[in-house]
Amino acid sequence: MGVTLKLIGGSALFGIGWGLSGLCPGPGITSLPTLLPGPILFVIGLFAGFVVYRVMETVNPR
Repeated sequence: MGVTLKLIGGSALFGIGWGLSGLCPGPGITSLPTLLPGPILFVIGLFAGFVVYRVMETVNPR
């Protein structure tokens, strides 16, 4: 495989999300017990991204 447009786009979205939230997935999930809105919204967005990816892959498989 190589560097593809999907890889670049996914990396950019990951970086933008990380930069805007200040959280990466591991610490975001482990911050949930604090019940602060930031980590909760981050994890909701994280899982929404998983769902969107699954739908897009179903509609337009590789």
